[in-house]
Amino acid sequence: GKVIGITGSAGKTTVKENLKFFLLSETKVSASVKSYNNYLGVLISLINMNLYCDFAIFEIGTSNFNEIRKLTSIVMPQQIIITNIFPTHIANFKNTRNVAKEKSDIFNPKYNPEVELLILPNSNSDESFLYDQAKKMNLSKVITLGENINSNYHIKKIDKKFNGISAVKIKTNKNLFEINVNTILSHQIYNIIICLIIFNYNDLSLKN
Repeated sequence: GKVIGITGSAGKTTVKENLKFFLLSETKVSASVKSYNNYLGVLISLINMNLYCDFAIFEIGTSNFNEIRKLTSIVMPQQIIITNIFPTHIANFKNTRNVAKEKSDIFNPKYNPEVELLILPNSNSDESFLYDQAKKMNLSKVITLGENINSNYHIKKIDKKFNGISAVKIKTNKNLFEINVNTILSHQIYNIIICLIIFNYNDLSLKN
C-alpha cells in the first residue's frame, strides 16, 4: 500500500489518529498505537506493520539535526504531511528556520526517492521556505492549505459557533467544501483539512 509520513512541530499524533479514523472507513490501515516518532518508535511501528494494509502511517520526529533523514531513508513515505513549523521543541535547533531545514529532509529525493505528494501549511515564512525547497527539488505534487488566498486549499471562512462547532468553508480551484467540525481551535481544523486533502488525492470518499 501507500506509506504516509507525518512530521511537524506539533500535531503529528493528532493528524495520525484523525487520518487513521477516517481511512479505516474505506481502507485497511496500519499505524502506531502511540506517539512512536523517534528512531526506536519508528522501528517498533515497522515491526508491527500490517503488510496487507492499503495505507501505512508513520510519525517522524526529531530532536536534533539529521534525524529526519535517517528515519525517512528507512520509511520512505510516498505521501508526506508537514503539520506546521512553530517555535516548539527547538532547543538544539536554536530557531525555526533550522527546524524547517531539518523537516525538509523528509521530502528530499536524496533520502526519499519515493515521494509523490507533499502537503504543507501556508501560514508563516518558514512554511513558505519549505514550499520553495520543494519546488527546487522538483517535487511533482505540492498541496498547500491555509487562509492565504494563494493556498491550494484556501480556508475562506471559519465560523465558530457557541456550542463548540465550527463551520468551515474551503475553496480549491475545482470545489467549495463546507464542513462542520467539533472544535473551535484553528490547528485542529487544519488537521481535519489535511485528512480531506489525503482523501481527495487518493480518490476516496466518506460514506457517512
